[in-house]
Amino acid sequence: FDLGDNLRGISAALFAAGAQAVVAALWPVTAEVATTFFTALYAHLEAGDGRGDAFWEAQAITRHAFPEYRDWGAMSFAGDWK
Repeated sequence: FDLGDNLRGISAALFAAGAQAVVAALWPVTAEVATTFFTALYAHLEAGDGRGDAFWEAQAITRHAFPEYRDWGAMSFAGDWK
């Protein structure tokens, strides 16, 4: 946030460009963690799950495969959950 409480960063830029939602890692993760998470996320979206449900399922799958919080906890969702 800047001094005027305006959100700054890549997510803010994507929202300003018209994105409805942004899924990203809050800190660096290994390629294996990212691959597991985003493969599951897009599989659930393709299957017709809503964004929020797909995110939750992908996080649960990643948590099962990589139980350390530094791995699965890095993923965040911002924006419209629907």
